[in-house]
Amino acid sequence: MTQRQYNEEQASAVMARARNEMKAAKDAQAAEAARLAAITVSDVDVKLVAQQLNLPSAVAQTLLRRHNGNVKETFAAYALDA
Repeated sequence: MTQRQYNEEQASAVMARARNEMKAAKDAQAAEAARLAAITVSDVDVKLVAQQLNLPSAVAQTLLRRHNGNVKETFAAYALDA
């Protein structure tokens, strides 16, 4: 085996690992998006979070979904991140 063949095989292996890692990350993101989409949140809660935190409704809705629709947890998490 020549050095060039060895380098090409190494490069192919590295690229294959990178592709697999990217696919796994993409699959994990899709699974998380599906999990969040399945969580229902109240329009009243979305409006409350949006008004109190001065956020667009879509952002408030996402924050609520990340905290399973719990307004108290949403406010607490936002306060810790701010």
